[in-house]
Amino acid sequence: IRRHRLIELFLVEIMKFDWSEVHEEAEDLEHVISDRLVDRMDEMLGRPTHDPHGDPIPDREGKLADDASITLSEAEEGTYRIARVSDGDSALLEWLMARRFLIGERFTLNCKDRAAGILHLERTSEEVVQLGLEMARNLFVERVDS
Repeated sequence: IRRHRLIELFLVEIMKFDWSEVHEEAEDLEHVISDRLVDRMDEMLGRPTHDPHGDPIPDREGKLADDASITLSEAEEGTYRIARVSDGDSALLEWLMARRFLIGERFTLNCKDRAAGILHLERTSEEVVQLGLEMARNLFVERVDS
């Protein structure tokens, strides 16, 4: 896991790949690079704690940081920030990137229409985005005190 997530971050931060294209590349590379190269990437990146999708990167002993995030589909009305996103669907990542729904982005969940399967997210007082519950299951958020 550490190797994969460091490779993803290296590809995004150093090689300027889009976050939607790094999962498959990391899948291939994680099996062929040496521990020495992984350690050097870790050093070059400043010993990061999270990959580009917000997933925690285990330290050299395999310990992961605590994760208190919940899926957006589970969230109640309130203000949140995106903590991490599922990285297995490049179309989802492209959609999020195009709409600037990135790690750290803040928004307010104003309405949760379960019957229709739609969430209403307010990013500014003028911008409201509707999001389906299926997509919301792939976004992990943390509550922000207003």
